[in-house]
Amino acid sequence: MCMASLKQVRRSVTLPAPIAKQVESIASRRRLSDNRVLVELIELGIEASKQRERAFFELAERFRGSKDSGETKRLGDELGRFVFGGSPPRRTISECVALLPEDSTATMDADFARDTAAAIESHREALEPPAWD
Repeated sequence: MCMASLKQVRRSVTLPAPIAKQVESIASRRRLSDNRVLVELIELGIEASKQRERAFFELAERFRGSKDSGETKRLGDELGRFVFGGSPPRRTISECVALLPEDSTATMDADFARDTAAAIESHREALEPPAWD
């Protein structure tokens, strides 16, 4: 979506100091304004939220359509983890930004959310399966 063609709305936000420092660092490294970095991070967060919602509904549909009891149990367990947790705590983008080292060269561009989701999906297997499996 082209930003120039959209009506822009001015907002004022107060950031925790560590996050503001990280935003400034990213902006400086990428030679962008702090505001532009914030807009990109918000866009990434919105896209990640939409992807999570789509993933939930795809999982729910697979669960509803499952005919195999083993698969139904596995998908039900996965839905439970999705809804109630049970996996490592999820971090917001602002929390991730705050954890970046000062000299980080990480770039969060428009493909960041998709690349991150693909990396996570490709490593969902259990590293040490429980003995009862």
